[in-house]
Amino acid sequence: MRLRLTAEAVSLDTVLSEAGLRPIGACPLFRLVETDNAQALFETLAARAILTRPFIENPRWLRFGLPADENAFVRLKEALVHG
Repeated sequence: MRLRLTAEAVSLDTVLSEAGLRPIGACPLFRLVETDNAQALFETLAARAILTRPFIENPRWLRFGLPADENAFVRLKEALVHG
């Protein structure tokens, strides 16, 4: 289980990196990114039924959870690349 989570976290890091997002915080299940367009990105992803967590105390932060499966990784990547 731990090895799978590590591999999935690396995959999420790759997807985020390819979209120009760099995690500033991480734990096995989540990645925190800081971006100037966090609110717009939150809305774009939510419109595609991809939920992230914005932070009221820092509107430049957005937290991503590990996608549930390979299909969810593909959906996230497409949403980040094509908006």
